[in-house]
Amino acid sequence: MVRCRVALSLCIFASLSLSVVKAEAPSIPDGPEGTVFQCVEAEDDIGCYGYLEDGDGFEVTFAYARRYLRRALRITRRSIRRSRRRGFFEDLSTYQSQLDQYKLVKAGVTSCYRYDDPYCGDSGSGGGGGGGNENLGGNRSLSEACDALGGPVSADRFGNGSVVHRIINGAECSPVGAPTIKILYRGLQHCSGTLVKSNKVVTAGHCVQVRCSDLTVDDGSGNEVGISSCTAHPSYNSNTLSYDVAVLTLSQSLSNETIPVKTTGAPEVGATIALAGYGRNLSELGENIDSEALLATFAIVTDVDTQGITFQYSSSNSSYGNTCNGDSGGPTVEDVNGTWMLVGATSNGYAENCGMTEGSDTSVQSNLTSSWAQSFLSQQGCL
Repeated sequence: MVRCRVALSLCIFASLSLSVVKAEAPSIPDGPEGTVFQCVEAEDDIGCYGYLEDGDGFEVTFAYARRYLRRALRITRRSIRRSRRRGFFEDLSTYQSQLDQYKLVKAGVTSCYRYDDPYCGDSGSGGGGGGGNENLGGNRSLSEACDALGGPVSADRFGNGSVVHRIINGAECSPVGAPTIKILYRGLQHCSGTLVKSNKVVTAGHCVQVRCSDLTVDDGSGNEVGISSCTAHPSYNSNTLSYDVAVLTLSQSLSNETIPVKTTGAPEVGATIALAGYGRNLSELGENIDSEALLATFAIVTDVDTQGITFQYSSSNSSYGNTCNGDSGGPTVEDVNGTWMLVGATSNGYAENCGMTEGSDTSVQSNLTSSWAQSFLSQQGCL
């Protein structure tokens, strides 16, 4: 039976391997005229961090980079508007391509700013040491999932890896400033979503089958923000959960990080994806983790079609995680040349308990790279 993943129970995620994997400073894609900024790794007495150099190799501040990119994006958007008004459609495609490149540079700069690896210099497996940068997703570290979808990993808040626990194979991330958004229904946790623009949240279609006036979002710092409109895809089908995507327009902009939607095709079968979402009532199971926490994990794509991106979860494989109730609408992202990009939204799964008691599950994420989704998201101002 297909089961929606709204907040009937809790989201899952969290596991334990005792390996420590050294993260790498994120790469920053080139801009329209070549290298704009590059992220350079530095080390001090508390770990590794990233700083910026310009295309000539001179160190620059993040504040300078943000000002530069704001100006570049503003000028490019004006050029797009001018070309459209004057009918210079050949120029229009060029400027649009430049705009997309600058957005990727901006995302790369943000990733560099957030890069923080306390295990710099450590490698390989090790027994003791306990953990915050646990190995998950093959050779990827949990901190990477949190870097993409939340804040730093909470080092002392892992479960014990047992499938009887509600958090399976993931890590708790800081929600402050995170692009993964908690959606509330009458003040209670309801679904998850992804901030793709400062006032636009992409989520699942089945998450908005309530009165829009009853929905709000939490900005990650405990501030509730209203929603001015909720729009599900016009072809959304509640029986089959096809076209399961929706957009929330917020009543005010958030300063949280945003994640760009990938526009160049779906991830391939075998690709590693990262997922995140919010759970509820975790404390009633005796977990050492805050209720309604933001959690992130990895999975491997096993199938892709125009409607969904599918992955399998097995309790016998502790390297990857799963989604569960409360994660609906949350982000599915792929690493594209060093930049995490949104490719899906959590839609549904088949196992009643998300594989925690059954031992396995099949989970489906709405494919946001399909033409039907891209057209809808473009109309809603999300691209």
